[in-house]
Amino acid sequence: MTRPDFASSRDCGMDCPDFVGRWRAWYEDQVPPFGLLECGPIDGKTYMERIDSKARNMRRKADRLYTYARFLRDHRLGALERVNRSKPIRQGKPMTSAYLEALHPERPQFLCLRHRDLWIAAWRGTEMVAYVQLVVLGRYGIVNKSLGHAEAPAVMNGMYAYLAESMYADVIHYLSVSGSNPGLAAFKESVGFRDVTP
Repeated sequence: MTRPDFASSRDCGMDCPDFVGRWRAWYEDQVPPFGLLECGPIDGKTYMERIDSKARNMRRKADRLYTYARFLRDHRLGALERVNRSKPIRQGKPMTSAYLEALHPERPQFLCLRHRDLWIAAWRGTEMVAYVQLVVLGRYGIVNKSLGHAEAPAVMNGMYAYLAESMYADVIHYLSVSGSNPGLAAFKESVGFRDVTP
C-alpha cells in the first residue's frame, strides 16, 4: 500500500520540515480504517468500472458541465467564500464557523515537488463551483478541504473522477468511509473510496 512520504532531502523547500511535521502528526493520529481512493495513470473506463451506475451517470453529467484545474488559493478568496457560503446546512448540520468567516491571504509556502499543498477547482465557465485542497506527500494525497457549490449538480462526482484519473497521487485519503455520516459515507463509496486498514 502507498504510504505518505515524510522523508526530507536536499531538494526540500525551506517550509517542508514544518509542513511534513504537521501532516505526519495528523497521519499518526488517524485510527484505521482509512478511506482511500485508488488513483494514478488510469483511463476513464477503468475508473468508471469501479463506481456504481448512479455515480457513472453523475460523472457523465459533470463532464458536460464543468472543467477542472489547479488554482492559487490567494488569487480566488472571493470564489472560495461563495462556495463556502452557498448552503448554510450540509449533511444535516450547520456549516462550521471556519467555512463562514472571511478568508485572508496566507504566507506562501516554499515546498518541494514531493511535498505539496494543491488547490483544485471545478469551473462552470469562469465561475468556481467546487474545490478540493489536496495535501500531497510523495504519491499519497490527503483531502484537507472538499466542498461544492449548492447549485452545482454532480460537481463533486466529477471532481473525484478528475482526481482519480490525475497524476497528483496514487492514492487519496479522505478520513474513513465508515466513520462518516450516512450521506457522506454513501457519497464516498459511490465515487470509489473504500475503507482500508494498513
